[in-house]
Amino acid sequence: MMYVTILTALCFALCLGSRASAKSADDLRVSYPEGVIDTLQPWVAFIGPPHDKWQAQVQSEQGVVWDSGEMSSREYRTRCATLPGSSAFSARVRVLVDGHWSDWSQQSAFQTPPSPVVRLLEPIDAGRVIGPRVRVRWDAEVAPGSELGSLEVRVDDQAVQIELKAGEQEVFLDVKSGLHSVQVRAESHISKASAASRFFVWRSPQETGEIVVLDISEVGSWDIQNNSENSVRMYELLHAAACLQGIVNRPRPRMAVRLMPQDDEWLAYLRKQGAWLEKATFTTVKSEGNPEQAIVDVLKRFPDAVNGLVVWDENVNATSNVATTASGVEDLLPVRSTQSLLGRAFGEAGLNVKLDLRGRFKGSGTIWETSEPSTGSAKCDAYIWARERYLDTGRCNARKLGYWLDAFWLTNPGRLPWWEHCLSNHDWITKHRGFVFDLSNWDDETPQDDPGQKLGTDLETFKSIMASACNQAKGHLIHVSGFTPWAHKYTEISNPPGKHHAVHTEWEVVRILSAYNAYLDADAIGTSAMANASFWSWMPLPERYLQNPAPSPLELRKRGYMDKDGALAPLGFTLMYVGDFDSAAWLYHREQDLWAQSTRGSVPMGWAFNPNLSERLAPGLHFAFENKTPQDFLTAGDSGAGYVNPTVLQSPRPISGLPSAEDLWVEHCQRFFRQFDYSITGFLINGHAGQLTEGAERMTARFSPDGTATQPHWNRGDNHLTAGMPVALIYGDLDANVEASAAMMAQHRRQGEQFLAFRIILLGPDYVTQLITRAQGLQPDRPYALVDPYTFYYLLRHSLGGTNGSRAAWSFDTLGSEIAAGQSFSFEIGVRNNGWDTWGEDCALRWGIARAEDWNTACAVRTGQKVAPGEALLTAIGGVAPEEPGDYLLYADFERSGKPFRESGSLPYVRHLSVRKR
Repeated sequence: MMYVTILTALCFALCLGSRASAKSADDLRVSYPEGVIDTLQPWVAFIGPPHDKWQAQVQSEQGVVWDSGEMSSREYRTRCATLPGSSAFSARVRVLVDGHWSDWSQQSAFQTPPSPVVRLLEPIDAGRVIGPRVRVRWDAEVAPGSELGSLEVRVDDQAVQIELKAGEQEVFLDVKSGLHSVQVRAESHISKASAASRFFVWRSPQETGEIVVLDISEVGSWDIQNNSENSVRMYELLHAAACLQGIVNRPRPRMAVRLMPQDDEWLAYLRKQGAWLEKATFTTVKSEGNPEQAIVDVLKRFPDAVNGLVVWDENVNATSNVATTASGVEDLLPVRSTQSLLGRAFGEAGLNVKLDLRGRFKGSGTIWETSEPSTGSAKCDAYIWARERYLDTGRCNARKLGYWLDAFWLTNPGRLPWWEHCLSNHDWITKHRGFVFDLSNWDDETPQDDPGQKLGTDLETFKSIMASACNQAKGHLIHVSGFTPWAHKYTEISNPPGKHHAVHTEWEVVRILSAYNAYLDADAIGTSAMANASFWSWMPLPERYLQNPAPSPLELRKRGYMDKDGALAPLGFTLMYVGDFDSAAWLYHREQDLWAQSTRGSVPMGWAFNPNLSERLAPGLHFAFENKTPQDFLTAGDSGAGYVNPTVLQSPRPISGLPSAEDLWVEHCQRFFRQFDYSITGFLINGHAGQLTEGAERMTARFSPDGTATQPHWNRGDNHLTAGMPVALIYGDLDANVEASAAMMAQHRRQGEQFLAFRIILLGPDYVTQLITRAQGLQPDRPYALVDPYTFYYLLRHSLGGTNGSRAAWSFDTLGSEIAAGQSFSFEIGVRNNGWDTWGEDCALRWGIARAEDWNTACAVRTGQKVAPGEALLTAIGGVAPEEPGDYLLYADFERSGKPFRESGSLPYVRHLSVRKR
């Protein structure tokens, strides 16, 4: 005990010594302003030691013109008062540490621009905007004692009515699709100033037909815990409603379901001015107290959609999932019994039984309608039958699988919220004629729903389904929506309990899926259910979105993170991975309420929205891009465009023995990353597949060049670079307990420069704001800098010796979706410099139109201008269309001295183009 006390005192004395050294100004320097600046009201930012107070001054030849006073703040920057224009100044700072003021830092000389100063803040040059409501925002500054004589804003050369005043203003305009220009001009009695940008507006095509809304929301109020009749009725009702919806929505979006509050939220969003459903006609069908009748009323509106009924077997729960598969393939509606309320209603509506699964599967003899001997399990026999009838024959879509709980839910329906049966999710699979199953992934214990089966029977059936699907997918990846039914089967938290940990069961399921070229859209427990995926998926999305700009060196200097020589501040650069949005259902439930929090926009957030979630919830990512603030950044979550185990995609492949799927995975992810302007994967999970390999990281770098992170049991050591991609260590998971989470952060924060990544789940900016404040309060001498993902990974790569150059963010082109064969054309293409290097005369744009990317025949265009970090460029291009009509690619990339940017990891511009006959 004596030893610990002495050691603690020694450490404390050393800390005091390091802080007291701040009396010297050697480690104190102004990072901004310096040189010629673009504002009369600059930030004064500095790099220095932890402090209790600080003070900044701006001086001219006449002496001090501005003094911040003693700042009781642990920040490293503050906004200066408005300064005269066209003048020379210098800035300096000092800090108070342990009661002692340091010497003043060296002076940082800077020059203000002429007054007035105009900055166009939105839309940025070569930017991309979701219309029709476009925000135009600018800042007009004038020197002290001066006034604006005029202020003019013109959009496409049309004057906009605004107020004549200095400072920041904004207007909202209704703008058509296409390329537009905006210019802001200001004049004082001294001089004139202007700022301009050209930007592209995308407006959603609008649905104009009738949409029938089946309102069965009343089922959510039924007592299913104490009334078994209600639970059985609910199960049958929602099962049939989902399958009907999937069938009806195949040709176009014709039917929505009103089931959960989120349905109202998303429909309201999609019906606002200019949105996809603004002009659609909505007809609500509801029968209070008799939702069965409401389903029949909807059915009558689509008389040719359904061929009949499929009846599943109450004694073999798996047949409920088999019935969903049959519904999709054969256009049938599932019922538990022809004598139930719904069964009788369908019969009266003229639907006959076309497929009867009752009594077909007994776990003995030969499996019904096959030559296969029984597996000894009625459950597995049912899936083997469905596999042979639908998967092996190619009758169903092998690339769309569902992994959802079967009718075993009825054995304990009140254990979790009513929606956890996930029946509302089935419409997606039915629409796509996919395959649904629910099988254990373990071979060392029998599943809770089939304890009499031979060990490993479920697993062998699982693998046979995946092998068949993989064979039928013919070299394409497989989308699996769903999740292991933790609370009901296969884990230690099931009822009755098993012996395997819930998370380990999840990991093993993903390992198996990955082995067969499948990725998971993970509808995990708690927020597992969603409705209307078959409807949302019809929403048209643009071919490309644009993120907020990556941080330039100048911006980082303004924040006090880096000086002009590239030295970093001694801060704890902290990233919050905001997950786990690897499930469309989770996004459906939580996105809108998290984005409604009052602090959003005041704190940097790295929202880990897997881009493949757009497959089932197209409005989800569109909502994020339409409503993001400058503090909202999007990354992928687990483990890219879908949840996989990366090492299991590479040879040698466990379980399946298949050839490497690396190229399949990379191409799949690149497609989504291009569309949503992603270049970061926030979290690599490798489950039971072991430590990540260098090969797995190199594979990830091909679509996620600007960074990824993982936890200690998968990481290959501490923070490092692989193929130029920074790989960060996630120090741990933080929960809603702010005190405990702040204490955990403190355990990892050491003195000086450090990079800290943490994972939070279903928590938003309100929590992050409280957490970082509390964490800083626990360690005033070890300051944190909460940063967005791009700032974090760019600084991390820089600190590890990597370079942030040759990075292009492509925004749009004006060529259109089709061109005439053999005809001349011209268009413009927009791109932003997302790197830290300046593009100059040694840079050229290469582009081409071909059936596939062919860089050997691509044309080169010299832009003839310098493009600094953060700046953008529009380049005019002309050419002649191919003579042969068909489907083509338009592709483009930058190169420096002959080296393509894609070799540095920056994804080239690629989109589809149709060449029509003349």
